[in-house]
Amino acid sequence: MAEFSLPAQPENELQRSIETTIGLLIANRERPAVSVEQFKAICRAAPEYALAMIDQKRALLLVSGGTGQEEIAHAVRSIEWELLGPSQFIRTRSSVASDDIGFIHERLLKNPDDFDRNDINYLHDQFKHSSHAIRDTILSELTKRMTSLAEQMLAEPPGMSQDIASLKKSITDYGFNPELNEILQKIDTELQSQSDAFDQVATMRHIRSFFERLHESVGKELRRRKPHLGNGTPLEKCGQAIDYLTRKRVITAKFKNLAKCLYAILSDDEYGVHALSATRDYTRLCRNMVVEYAVTLFFELERRLANSDED
Repeated sequence: MAEFSLPAQPENELQRSIETTIGLLIANRERPAVSVEQFKAICRAAPEYALAMIDQKRALLLVSGGTGQEEIAHAVRSIEWELLGPSQFIRTRSSVASDDIGFIHERLLKNPDDFDRNDINYLHDQFKHSSHAIRDTILSELTKRMTSLAEQMLAEPPGMSQDIASLKKSITDYGFNPELNEILQKIDTELQSQSDAFDQVATMRHIRSFFERLHESVGKELRRRKPHLGNGTPLEKCGQAIDYLTRKRVITAKFKNLAKCLYAILSDDEYGVHALSATRDYTRLCRNMVVEYAVTLFFELERRLANSDED
């Protein structure tokens, strides 16, 4: 399994510590000589050597009996899971022993987010005709993910994904702070999170932060490209940045009203950043409105920059 080949003798103190620790776990099966966390800490210090040593001694570590066997076996599988990563562990252990399958099942029940789409599909193929309890859990997780994807697709207006891609490209092309795109990605990730992990207030804050920083960036770009239009307006304040873009004819008065109305919604005490009652659908709607507004704002900025007038 491990690509690292063991030397004839440990070559340094870390390797000697790993060899000694594993030897102690094999020798003392009634009361593990080191704690689970101590064992993991030692293995993390030299992961390749630890994996190779565990692979060599795995049978003795897992099935040598004693009252401490279950604790030791779980510690061994846990550190393999951490050091190999879920995908490699699944592919090297899911068809080996029932106890390894039981460990994978436990992880799937407790930490489904550890498993990416390819992992779930692989396990589905492996246990398609199995009577093991993991089969039902895999089917349940597949159903949950497909339902979530379908709901997301139904919730997104036609063309929204293209508009988001266009918006991210504009941010990059203009050389704006890449954190703007990072915020957009964070918003999407949060909207796709499972219900019990969805923090509506935090996501609304990210949407409002994006809206504020976008206007600041557009205002600074206008000043950079048309220095004669600059003044002392503090662009860090969103309302004043919107007023500045209106005075400098990037946006019209009606567009300004739309911007301020949208910003008021994002800042509203009842439904906005302080609203514990805000729903995912409401939050997604706010994201969608901000995206479409931002795409249009870039069109208006491009038009204004192309204007050769001097006022």
